[in-house]
Amino acid sequence: MLALETIPLSQHDVEYPAMLEMHDASSLQSVEEVNRWRAEPPVLASSTLASGAVRLPRLPEEEQSKDTIEQVILRRGSTRTFDKTASITLAQLSTILDYATGGIPADFLEPLGTQLNDLYLIVHSVQGLTPGAYFFGREQNTLELLKEGHFRAEAHHLGLEQELPADACVDIFFSLI
Repeated sequence: MLALETIPLSQHDVEYPAMLEMHDASSLQSVEEVNRWRAEPPVLASSTLASGAVRLPRLPEEEQSKDTIEQVILRRGSTRTFDKTASITLAQLSTILDYATGGIPADFLEPLGTQLNDLYLIVHSVQGLTPGAYFFGREQNTLELLKEGHFRAEAHHLGLEQELPADACVDIFFSLI
């Protein structure tokens, strides 16, 4: 364990017992525990979906934007505002999810693409999707409607009372498995 000196970020510490318990329960205490853990990497699959899930279409390669991140930033302007009246297509959302969840090489996740989190979405304005809360089924490339409704106020709350999540076409939340 490292015992590094740190600079306090606030005037006083606030302890959250449940977080400390979770940290203790998930900490590896010895080299042997680390070796055992690495020898048997977790293979975690997303939760099972209901039969009424929406299959996500793939946006054809020729229809995908070729803009660099710099071009997008310059065109987009402020990252702090969204047009509440705008929408995106289901194919655009599918492409975003595809690229965001493609997986990265890691020495503890087998096979490649295994994830340690599930994705939940609040859809406000996506063409072809009913507004509501959804679960993303990564393996099946589907969205399951969990609850239909307009949840801009809830997205605002979950986004730490910022306007951005309430104004966006869709919000994506990562939840640890």
